[in-house]
Amino acid sequence: MDLRNGSKKNGRVKRRRVDIYRFDHSLFKTPIPNYRLYTDSTIELLTGSSSQNKLNWYRDYGILASAGSATGPAGNAVVQPAMWNERLVQLARKSSEDADTVTVLLCERPDTAPFQKVILNLIERRHLHFDLTKMLVHPESLKMCMEWLLGIFPDTSEISYYASKEYITDHEITRYMTRHHSGINFFRIGVPFVFSFLDSDTECLLVDKLVGRYNQIRKPAAIISKSMQGMAFKLSIRDTKLLLSSLLKEEEEYIPSNLRDKLVFDASEIRVSYHMLSKEKSLKLGAFGKSIPVEVKEFGCIPGTVYVVKVSLPTRNHVYCYGNIPLIVVAYDLSIDPRKLGSYINGITRWVRLPEASQVLRAVPQINELIRIKI
Repeated sequence: MDLRNGSKKNGRVKRRRVDIYRFDHSLFKTPIPNYRLYTDSTIELLTGSSSQNKLNWYRDYGILASAGSATGPAGNAVVQPAMWNERLVQLARKSSEDADTVTVLLCERPDTAPFQKVILNLIERRHLHFDLTKMLVHPESLKMCMEWLLGIFPDTSEISYYASKEYITDHEITRYMTRHHSGINFFRIGVPFVFSFLDSDTECLLVDKLVGRYNQIRKPAAIISKSMQGMAFKLSIRDTKLLLSSLLKEEEEYIPSNLRDKLVFDASEIRVSYHMLSKEKSLKLGAFGKSIPVEVKEFGCIPGTVYVVKVSLPTRNHVYCYGNIPLIVVAYDLSIDPRKLGSYINGITRWVRLPEASQVLRAVPQINELIRIKI
C-alpha cells in the first residue's frame, strides 16, 4: 500500500532524508491481549506470529478498529496523548514539516482496505501527516521496503528508523544497510515498547467473534468462565474525574506533568482484596449497591512509580488490600503489574495532608467478576 494522508510537500523536490516510524507499539500504544483474561496457552495462540495462525490478535481488523471506535473508553482516549508515544508524535510532526525529509509510517499489518482505513483514521485524528504509509506483510519484507524507498528517492543520504526495541528482527536491517548501502547514513533508533488494553467486556466479545469466524460456526469454541474475584469500593466516573482533576492542578502539581506519559491513571476504587471470594464470605461483606461517603485525607507517592491517597470510610472490620488503611491508587508506572503494587506502596515514606476542603466522594461496594477465556 502506498497511501498519502495530507502531505503538501512538492514531489518534484529532491529529498535527501527519510524518517520511518513504526506504528504498532512504537508510535501508537497498540492494544495487547489482557493477560488477566486468558490462560497462558491462549495468550501464546493469540500472539503467535506464524503465518498459519488464523487466530492472531494483530491480524484481526476488529481489534485495532475498537481502539479507534467513536464510542467507548478506547475511542474516547484515542485522540489523547495517553494512546500515543507523545515524544515520537512530536518528532513525526517535525519530520513532516521539513521540506527535505520524506516521512513514512510502517505498519506490520495485512494490506487490506479495512486495515488501511482504520490506520489512516487513527493518524488523521491525531493530526499526523505522512508522505507514505507502507504495510509490511512479513518482517522479512523490511529489506524490500528499504529498496522500494531508495528506488523512489534515489538521492537519499540519511535514513532514521524509529521502532520499538522489542522488534528483534529489525536489528538485522542495520547490518543489511551497512553491507548493501554503505553510502547512506542509517540509524536504527530504538524506542520504548508502548501498549494499552481494551475494555474487558469489549475484548471478550471481539475474541469470541474471532474464534467464531475461525470455526465458521455461530457458537465459537471459546470457553468463557466467570468467578468472583475480590472486592472493592468503586467510585463513580464523576468522582474519579473529580479526584484526578484535584491532583493534576497546575498550581499544586502533585503529579508532575513531565512524568505523566509513563503512568497508568486509575483512581477508580478502594481495593479490599484480589482474592477469590466464596459466596458465603461475599454475603457477609455488607450492603452492596448502597453508596457510602469517602473522605480524602493524605497524598503519598514514590515519584514516577506510584501515587496514592489515603481515605476514610464509615466501615469497620475490613482488612484492605494494602494494609489496614483504605487507599486509592491514583496512578502507577505502566510497567508495574497492578497486583504487585503493594510492595511499592509500602515503600512510601512521605505523606502530605490534603486541604481540609478536599472533596467528599461516594463509593459503592462491589464484587469483582473475573472472566477467563480458553481457546
